[in-house]
Amino acid sequence: MYKPEIAGFPYDKENDCYICPMGKPLPFKGFDRTADGRLQRNYWTAPSDCRQCSSKPTCAPKARCRKITRTAYDEQYLRAYARQHSRRGKRMKKLRQSTVEPVFGSLVHHYGLRNINVLGKSGAHKVMLLAAVAFNIRKYMRNKPKKSLSMAKAMEAEQPHAHIFNCWLTPVACTQSKREALEAIS
Repeated sequence: MYKPEIAGFPYDKENDCYICPMGKPLPFKGFDRTADGRLQRNYWTAPSDCRQCSSKPTCAPKARCRKITRTAYDEQYLRAYARQHSRRGKRMKKLRQSTVEPVFGSLVHHYGLRNINVLGKSGAHKVMLLAAVAFNIRKYMRNKPKKSLSMAKAMEAEQPHAHIFNCWLTPVACTQSKREALEAIS
């Protein structure tokens, strides 16, 4: 997790260095890459400064000198951190948590999107679209207005043989068999 500042080591933007609690600078020494390829900036003190320091046993007990590693994109991280912790950022986070995050949670837990078993971005895109369509249809069916049921009953009252067609459409709910329904027509 990103920490905007390091406790006890204020950053001096003018000289591009950190200042240790004993007043010694930790100047920028160069860039480095992590195992996963992220770019980082390295700051460390001179080993001679740390050797003479009285707080070395607590500050850097197993190292020759105190070293601070930060992301190379620290300025952008700080800007994003400030934006997220602003009043507007907190409101937007609450809104996102109540609208978008539940949808992703449902897609992951109920629609099998914990793993996407296709190759390539286009295949993953198709899987996401199908899951979103299924989610939206389910949401529509849950919130569908009941008006369509009353329209069906009104049409049934107008047509005297409507129950015959219902037998063909819904055989489980039908009280007559299909053969009896055919005999009633002829």
